[in-house]
Amino acid sequence: MSMQLLTNEKLVELYCAAKKHKVNEEFIKLLESEMNNRQIRIDRLEA
Repeated sequence: MSMQLLTNEKLVELYCAAKKHKVNEEFIKLLESEMNNRQIRIDRLEA
């Protein structure tokens, strides 16, 4: 899947769902990397 096809909102939704359901850690790291590239604040989501 190309991360570029995801909107910021969908990327955040996917990240939150992945964390909630404790999916593969490598997939979560990939999502975190893309969120950092887009300057989406992960620490604000986890608060």
